[in-house]
Amino acid sequence: MDTDSRDKQQTGTSGDAGVNGVKNPSGPAQPEGSPDSGYLDVRSVMASVEAVVADVGNIPEGLQVPRLGELPVEVQHITTEMVPLSLLITRLAEYSRAGLQDHIAELAAKPLPPALANGNVNGANGGPINSAPQEDTSPESLEKKAKLLNFIQDLHSRWVKMLVIIEWSRNADEVSTLIDLRTYLANKLELYNTTFWDLVNVKREMAFARVPNPDIKTALEVLSTGIAHWMPDFGYLPKPPLKTKEKIEWLEEMNLQLHMRMQLHEYERTPAPFKDHKIDDGRITFKVEGEFEVDLTIADEDFEKQFWFLDYRPLYTPACSEMSANARNFIEAKVNTILATDGLNGCYNYLHELTLTTKISEVARQASELASMGRWKDTLRIERLNRALSIQYWLNCPHSQGKQSWIMLGVHSGGKGLDGIEDTPSYLMLRWFRDSKEVMDFDIPFDVNNICTEDLLMTVISKHAEHILDSIYETLCTKPRFAPNTAFLSVIASKEDSQDSFLTVELFGTERLVVGIAPRSGTILFYEPKSPLMDEAKRRLNSLRNPVEEGPGALEQVRWFYTLDHIKPQVSDGDWEFVRQPPASTDEVKNLVYSDAPPTREKFHATWMRKASWSPQYFVMFSMSLGGDQWWLVEVSPHAHGLPGNRINSFAALPISPNEVVSPDTLYKKLDEFATGIMAEINDLRAMHSQRTMHSVQKSGSHDSTQPKFEINLPVIMARVDQMLPRGGTARAPGRTPWAKEFVRIEYKGKTTVPPCEYEEMTVGTGLLQRQVVVADRTLIVAKLAVLNPARFHFLKRTLERDTVYDPRTGQFTLTFRTRIGQGCYSLLVARIQALDRLVDFVDALHRAGKHVTPENMSLRQVSFFYGPSTRASEPAQPAQRLWTVRLGIANKNGSLDWVTLRFVLPGAKGRRLQLDIKPREKDGELVWHIFRSAQDASKTNENDEFNKVLLSNVWSARDKPFKGLITGAVAHWEHGIEALLTLISDTLLLLVKTPPAGSGTQQMQARLAQQQQQQHHQMPQANMHAHLQQQQQQGHQRGGGGPGGGQGMGTSNAPLVVPD
Repeated sequence: MDTDSRDKQQTGTSGDAGVNGVKNPSGPAQPEGSPDSGYLDVRSVMASVEAVVADVGNIPEGLQVPRLGELPVEVQHITTEMVPLSLLITRLAEYSRAGLQDHIAELAAKPLPPALANGNVNGANGGPINSAPQEDTSPESLEKKAKLLNFIQDLHSRWVKMLVIIEWSRNADEVSTLIDLRTYLANKLELYNTTFWDLVNVKREMAFARVPNPDIKTALEVLSTGIAHWMPDFGYLPKPPLKTKEKIEWLEEMNLQLHMRMQLHEYERTPAPFKDHKIDDGRITFKVEGEFEVDLTIADEDFEKQFWFLDYRPLYTPACSEMSANARNFIEAKVNTILATDGLNGCYNYLHELTLTTKISEVARQASELASMGRWKDTLRIERLNRALSIQYWLNCPHSQGKQSWIMLGVHSGGKGLDGIEDTPSYLMLRWFRDSKEVMDFDIPFDVNNICTEDLLMTVISKHAEHILDSIYETLCTKPRFAPNTAFLSVIASKEDSQDSFLTVELFGTERLVVGIAPRSGTILFYEPKSPLMDEAKRRLNSLRNPVEEGPGALEQVRWFYTLDHIKPQVSDGDWEFVRQPPASTDEVKNLVYSDAPPTREKFHATWMRKASWSPQYFVMFSMSLGGDQWWLVEVSPHAHGLPGNRINSFAALPISPNEVVSPDTLYKKLDEFATGIMAEINDLRAMHSQRTMHSVQKSGSHDSTQPKFEINLPVIMARVDQMLPRGGTARAPGRTPWAKEFVRIEYKGKTTVPPCEYEEMTVGTGLLQRQVVVADRTLIVAKLAVLNPARFHFLKRTLERDTVYDPRTGQFTLTFRTRIGQGCYSLLVARIQALDRLVDFVDALHRAGKHVTPENMSLRQVSFFYGPSTRASEPAQPAQRLWTVRLGIANKNGSLDWVTLRFVLPGAKGRRLQLDIKPREKDGELVWHIFRSAQDASKTNENDEFNKVLLSNVWSARDKPFKGLITGAVAHWEHGIEALLTLISDTLLLLVKTPPAGSGTQQMQARLAQQQQQQHHQMPQANMHAHLQQQQQQGHQRGGGGPGGGQGMGTSNAPLVVPD
């Protein structure tokens, strides 16, 4: 048959068939069920079935007969894996649309033909526009067309198949029924095959069920007569029983045979553990210490015959005292078989391995009892691995989750020599896995002769606890906090019970943290101290994944919170306060804590506090870490160093020892003392830096050994003295002899309390030293300035001022300052040193005046002295004139005086006192000295006062003099005229020395004055006059002035001070 005929046979017709097997609706209809249609006529089948059912005469009652067109209930309706037709059509449509979109996008992404890519689009193949179009045969176009054609063909085939399925779906019910019938008939056919093979198997198995036919005849004879006539009888006689003597002889003979065999035949083949044996009562007993004893005997004199088993006894405890019958029979049969084949060596190996196995079983039995009840319950896990045994401990330990610890008991095969013979027999081997890692080198005693699983577990757990505590101890020992003589740290390890192992760590003062480990649960315990904080700390410590690595840090955190819990109540007692929010960022704090360059950067905890009376930018920070505890004074400023946010502007370590932290009476007192001193030192260093004063910072221990040791050891500052004196002054003038050493030593003593009766020196805007009663706490600062030539200052008393003391023995000025908390003393120190410099000028002037001047009182605020007639002819005739010259030199020194006050005390009645003020003025662009009676003088406005009368008549109203009288005073040029004015005042007052204060006329006084002026200038009255100069400090006020004689301002060395009115 050719292809065409086959196609016609499949489709039913040759010319009217549809596409791909689908019938053409326009062609002639084929009768259903015809042979040419290719389909089974379901209706005809159903009709046949109904006919058969109808022919059945007797239908059982209750049998349900299906109606016409329905299948019987025995036929199962198949619905598995049926899909709705609509779902298939929807999915195919979605597939077609998605595929078309993908192909369009893919074709659009492919490159264009070269002709189109070059812009030749005017005609076919590059010809004119009106030329006939030609097919594009470029490879790119052909590839796109082929790809699109293949896709369309694939879709076409899919939709044709869908069309066929749609045609078939019109007879879906009939096809479903046909499927059900086909399945039902196939199952019945399979049932025939299964039944056939079941019968075959039954027949094959019956062969083994056959039994021979019973001998009923012999059975009846034996049961009735007791014998069978055909069974033979040999007529043997029983042997007589052995006598005791015979038994002993037999036993001795057996002993002799055993001795001979062991010495002559078995000596070389006897295993080493069987060398220890005993022969008695016809048996040989081999004893292996700690394992077993076995009794053997012989049944023949032939040495080649085997030994026979008699008894087996274990030698370890605990063990059963007597074996059961089944166990004995099993061992006897096994040992006799081995003795027949392997001899004594095989017997030993078997019993040795049996003993090791029973020991492991005994350990497992005891472990199971421990895990099922008592204190070990829910803490152990036992697992048998063939002969080996695994016991996991600390089953539910919090810090062992994910890392298991167990011991494994097994049998080691022993060692072998070079000749292949075993040197050492097998033995029990203990392996220890700690935190999921095997411990290779450990020393755990295990008594295999006296088996006790609990003791073994306690020993292993003690080793584990010792490992944890020792590891934490060794880690802490390497930290600076636990350096020798710093903090207490110890560990006590027990090899038998972990309850006796302790790690003791210092918490706070004498408080100790005692850490242990519970042996059965593995929980880390805190035995001491008893505090509510310990419960939470213990929970955190037990939750660690690795206590060995994380334990030191966790214990350090316990110390942090415990320490803070003890120092917080102390803070609340005073005016200290804790700062909840750190004033600086975490990075800033890290840079501060790690500024000392520790060997390791340990994790730290910082606590901030401050005193309410301090400036808001100062804080105390307490940092605690394994690198050591440290107290810091921190200055925080917003936008410091040009960076946004709060920044640490400066910081300094406070030398607070751990013992001082413990004592509540000294901790905050020390903090306050150190902090106040360092705050003042920081401000002074900042001031010296801004003023460019050379300085250096030294440790307090660097001072001379003769000096007393201070209560607090703060760094001292060594500052240049000459840079604190005014620029251009005589202190720096060429040729002037320096009076002080190069550096002044500034020591910070901390906090002090100033009583109300004392005062505080402070600089104000006018540059004067003011006095102010204070009652608050102050910072005590001491500056020490040594002089070069102590003999130069023999005029000075020991106490110049309340806070200025001169020691003539050591030649050293001690300057004491009490500044406000947080403030330095640099400005006060500069003013005090400049005042000392002026005092030195007065001292030098008195030295130059010779014996005409007798100092009475010299201090930083006033200089009092007596001057009178000279006793030496070689000296100038007018000592007063020389004294005024000295005074002018002092007054004209740049930057030294703002004004000079002259106080005269005349002998006679009380109240004969005169006070004159000399101040610099500016007049007509020149500098002049203005002398007038002080406003503090009560008789200034009294016209009848003797001083007013004589000064007005002789000085204030003078004419044709180098100075000018002003009725109430007089002015003189600073370079010339002032000497004549002072001399006239002195001469005028000398006339009043012996003149009564009242009752003397003016004419008489004028006459006496005229007479004295005619006398020689070297003649002086017999009485001395007391002069008192009071100097006032002037700081930093400068003013230039013009005029003849230079007209310089304060920047020159020869110009007087000029202060505006």
